[in-house]
Amino acid sequence: MIDISADQVFIAPEWRSSTTPWIPDKVVALSWNKRFILAKQQKMPYQLAYYPKTEGAFAYWILDVEVPAVAGPFDEDELRDRVSVMGLEDLLPLRDTDALRD
Repeated sequence: MIDISADQVFIAPEWRSSTTPWIPDKVVALSWNKRFILAKQQKMPYQLAYYPKTEGAFAYWILDVEVPAVAGPFDEDELRDRVSVMGLEDLLPLRDTDALRD
């Protein structure tokens, strides 16, 4: 989790480059294991043109740190479906990022 400011919280591997997949800001909740990171993103006003597929204030993402690859944005139901297919139910519910800062 990279926390630049209150609104610039995103997920990217520490070894990232300009081509490394990442989860855009503002990440407000997440969960992970050794391979996957699940994240809930609060869409910021300047991002709405980039992510028109999902409606509402939030989008969900899955980052595979081994490949690396990112999937999303999803709505909450799509995330639950993907998590079920991938066998990642133990990563739900997501944890609030504020709790991770302590």
